[in-house]
Amino acid sequence: MNRIYNVLRRTTSSGEYISEFDSLRFIAIASVLFFHMNGYTERNLIFKQGLHCL
Repeated sequence: MNRIYNVLRRTTSSGEYISEFDSLRFIAIASVLFFHMNGYTERNLIFKQGLHCL
């Protein structure tokens, strides 16, 4: 488990770690993923089923 942590750990230039920035980064990444998943769902599931006239 320690090995995985060391591989995934982010190295900062100043050596300080601010967890709030990682939280904001997660929110930003998650919102982009949900945006793209929504577009994929609309294009590939709804329009292929003929429900686009709703």
